[in-house]
Amino acid sequence: MVHFSKLKLYGFKSFVDKTELEIGPGLNGIVGPNGCGKSNLVEALRWVMGEKSAKNMRGGGMEDVIFAGTSKRPARNMAEVTVVMNNEDGSAPAPFNATTEIEINRRIEKDKGSQYRVNGKAVRARDVNLLFADTMTGANSPALVSQGRITEIISAKPSDRRRILEESAGISGLHTRRHEAELRLRAAEQNLTRLNDSLNDMRNRLSSLKRQARQAERYKELNDAIRRLDLALSWGEWSAIYQKIKTDRQAFAEHNEAVQLALQETKSLTVKVDDLEKNLPHKRKQSMEAQVALQNLRISLERLEQDIEAKAKGLQETLQAQTQLDEDNRFTASQYTQMQADLQQARTDLETTTQEAATLPEQIIAGEKTLLNIQERHSTLTSEKQTLETAIAVAAESCNAIEREVTSLRHSEEKIISNINILEESLTETISKIEILENSPERLINIADFEKSIETLNDQIKKQQTDIHDLQDKCNTRNADKDTFNTDLSSLRGELSGLESLLDRSMQTDMIPEGENALFNHLNVKDGYEKAVSSVLGSWIMMAGTSKDASVYWSDNAAHIPTPNDTLPLLDFIDAPVSLHPFLKSVGYVDTLPPTLPVLNGGQMIVAKDGSFARWDGLVVKGVAANQTDQAGLILEQKNRVNKIQEEINKKQADFEKIDADLDKIEEKLKAYSEILTEQQDKKTITENTMRETRFQQERISDQLTSLAEKHQEQSLRLSQNRGEHTEIRTQLTTLQSQLHNDEDQAIDERKQEIATLTDKIANVSREMDEARQSLANFNQYREAAEQKTKHLQNQIERYDSESQKLALRLQDFEGRSKAIESRISDYKTQNDEQSEQKREELLSQIAECESSAQDVQISLENQEADYRKIQTQLREAEANAALAREHRATAQANVSNSENDLKRLSDDISENFELTPQALEEQVYSLFDEKIPDLTELQNEKDIVVRQRDSIGPVNLRAAIECQETESELATLENEYNDLTQAIEQLRGGIAKLNREAKERLAIAFQRVDLHFQRLFTELFQGGKAYLQMIQSDDPLESGLEIFAQPPGKALQKLSLLSGGEQTLTATALIFAMFLTNPSPICVLDEIDAPLDDANVDRICSLMEKIVEETATRFIVITHHRMTMARMNRLYGVTMGERGVSQLVSVDLAMQEEMDLAENA
Repeated sequence: MVHFSKLKLYGFKSFVDKTELEIGPGLNGIVGPNGCGKSNLVEALRWVMGEKSAKNMRGGGMEDVIFAGTSKRPARNMAEVTVVMNNEDGSAPAPFNATTEIEINRRIEKDKGSQYRVNGKAVRARDVNLLFADTMTGANSPALVSQGRITEIISAKPSDRRRILEESAGISGLHTRRHEAELRLRAAEQNLTRLNDSLNDMRNRLSSLKRQARQAERYKELNDAIRRLDLALSWGEWSAIYQKIKTDRQAFAEHNEAVQLALQETKSLTVKVDDLEKNLPHKRKQSMEAQVALQNLRISLERLEQDIEAKAKGLQETLQAQTQLDEDNRFTASQYTQMQADLQQARTDLETTTQEAATLPEQIIAGEKTLLNIQERHSTLTSEKQTLETAIAVAAESCNAIEREVTSLRHSEEKIISNINILEESLTETISKIEILENSPERLINIADFEKSIETLNDQIKKQQTDIHDLQDKCNTRNADKDTFNTDLSSLRGELSGLESLLDRSMQTDMIPEGENALFNHLNVKDGYEKAVSSVLGSWIMMAGTSKDASVYWSDNAAHIPTPNDTLPLLDFIDAPVSLHPFLKSVGYVDTLPPTLPVLNGGQMIVAKDGSFARWDGLVVKGVAANQTDQAGLILEQKNRVNKIQEEINKKQADFEKIDADLDKIEEKLKAYSEILTEQQDKKTITENTMRETRFQQERISDQLTSLAEKHQEQSLRLSQNRGEHTEIRTQLTTLQSQLHNDEDQAIDERKQEIATLTDKIANVSREMDEARQSLANFNQYREAAEQKTKHLQNQIERYDSESQKLALRLQDFEGRSKAIESRISDYKTQNDEQSEQKREELLSQIAECESSAQDVQISLENQEADYRKIQTQLREAEANAALAREHRATAQANVSNSENDLKRLSDDISENFELTPQALEEQVYSLFDEKIPDLTELQNEKDIVVRQRDSIGPVNLRAAIECQETESELATLENEYNDLTQAIEQLRGGIAKLNREAKERLAIAFQRVDLHFQRLFTELFQGGKAYLQMIQSDDPLESGLEIFAQPPGKALQKLSLLSGGEQTLTATALIFAMFLTNPSPICVLDEIDAPLDDANVDRICSLMEKIVEETATRFIVITHHRMTMARMNRLYGVTMGERGVSQLVSVDLAMQEEMDLAENA
């Protein structure tokens, strides 16, 4: 195997300087005081092996491994650890077997993360993990036993112990490869799902494109036919508009003459209005001047009254200010008097305090002398007491020896009695335990009952699995139905989108009102009656609005004409606004026009389903002519088709939601069945575990009964021996107690009485001394209090003086302000109010005269304005008549202009659409129709048929043929990718299964080997006893747990958690070495595993390590504080911390030193 030869550190934790640890053959010990950095060497080795957890490195983040600095050294920005491995035997993994030395380096820089290198070449962390895993070591290897690892194994769950066993089995590398394979498998399965969805979408798209290609071909044929008909229709429309222009120009001339007559009347009335307008401004000016004069007088009166009110208010406020000032003056004077009294009292208190403080020094000196006398008396009494105590001690020493021996015998007696009691209780407890175990419920349980329950659960699980399979089949069927409905809905929505787009294009004209104002949007015609409604309402149906603001609308005051006899009112077949109801009721509906038409009253019509109609004035229009320009009928048909498709979509959507709801119910039922199945499986697992535990408990109880029987016999023998020892001790106690009664007892008692008397005297003197000290302390406190009170009174006197001065100044200020207020009151009272009242009476008289004059002027002005308004009304009526005439003329002129614009627009359309002049168009139309050219109605009907055929196709993709070829190519490529991906997934699944089989085989083999080594090592470390390992919790080795059962010498077989602390440590140590021996690692690190062990057990551990070195050539790194362990090492490395926070390494090769010592002695 490869060998670890060196460990290099630089900037790693406390090893700030470059440090190199030689890892020689055999046992390498590391010693040093606590906290000097020994464990940092182990963590450095674990870190360079790829440790990812900062917590395992005793840090909050991985950058915490970088030297953080001290008071004398700055912090570093990077840390680096290198481990050198010797590969002279060529046993390294294949990718790294080209050299005789392998150097693995890990470097971390702040904010940059870790970098790995192997022999100077950058590699991934995964490569390093695999390298160490293939060499039977790694960051999580059981061969790296850090501090607390023994405790972790003791307290670990069985599943966690099984993971340690996996490391020993060397399958961590398999786990890593399996994890990578599972990640690739999940990614491949996701890609396969996406690819499958893409294939389905592309197949659906290809089918749709083929259908669209056929539709595009048909669409082109119909477009050619429509173009031929458009040529003929355009020429026919151009001819009709040309004739209409002549008629509109004649109507314009007639309306222009009416306008001239209306203008003459308007001119006459305008002259009268101008005469009145010349006189009105003078009258209005006179009225305005009178109103202004009246307003000025009223303003003067208002200002006079405000001045009088202001003077009264000022006097009132001044009197209130005088009252407030008097109150403030009285309050301030009261404060000043009180302040003078307080000042005099403070000065009196200051004199009294000064006199009292002058007598305190004499009292303090007298108290100190009294305290000194009392202390001398206390010292004399204490000396006499010590002399008596010494005499008593000499006399009592001879008695104490006897008493100590008696005490010792009594302690022995108590101990033996305690042992007898304990043994009797233990014997009783042992008998009770035997009885409990013999009658325990576990012994009475029949294992066959468990087996029968498991068989019943297996039948229930099979039935539940069958039910789940049936529900999954139903779920798949519903999903297939759901896909079918999705396809139908997509087709209907596509058709609906095409029709809505076509309907929007058809209604995009300036003649149709927008939104809710359009009458067309409020019409709902039954299917099949669109042509009849369109023929009756004509082109107005598209132009009309619902409000009176529209250019075209149906008014509410239409005449009510009855429906023709033997017909149904057309209103029965259409839902329309109320304003249309009278007209629709006057139109009768028949399936076809009869050969002999009935006589119709004024305003009546009859209409057939194909659009043919007859009017009261004798006009009859057959179907072809009626549909000549039936654009409205076509739009109505499209609108009804849109509504019909929408209804079908809603129905399909409802069915789809019903299937979705059924699917949800099936899935809920499937979930419930799955939960029941899981519950039954869990119940089966619990029953199996209970059966295994019961079987184990029965075996354990049998072993415990055997052990308790042996214990009962041993306890009975020990109880008999303790009772004999107790009898001998009682005899010795009787002899010694008789020797203690002699005359010395009386002398000692007398001296003790003298000591008691002295003690009372000393206590009295001590009380006097405490009282003297308290009195002296009180005098000192009085003196300090007097000094503080004196200082306080002086400050208070100063503050009173300052406040008195301020109050005196305020009193002077109040006196000045009082004089000023009295002066202002005198001024207010001396003012003359009679003059203001006289002036007010004069203003009232002037206002009355001005109001009378202004009223006369206003009446004259109103009379003239009434005449002016009357003539203006006549003028407006004349202007309205003229405007109406002009409107009629403008309408006629607009008709001419519109017709000319229509002619020009149509000519432009002909030029733009067909690139022909109207004359050339006429020639081409005659060339296209060999026979007579049909009239516009026939042409329009034929075009409508062709357009409906084209529109029924729906939206057309003209690039469908090209896209179809491209999609077929893409589909072939995706199918090849799908096949390749399917094959790759099968290979990955096979590889994962193979890794699982290999891992289970290795783990099973490793378990057997570890168990054999563990049993042997346990017996060797305990010098007897027995122990074994057991896989529990699952039949799958990769999911099971590892439990440890041990029986130290003289004890019953039990789990690891029930052993004592030392027994647990030795057992866990035996397990660690057993795992190590199963799959030896090139290096083994033990961090203070000997700390809780005594010398004998440490010696066994050291002997075991030496034996492993001989058998496996493993190199050990042992961190220890135990002297016996140090003595057994081949070489020692000392870690010191000469500078706080900085570790250093020193070494001693003990094997070489021993050889040198032997050479010198020889």
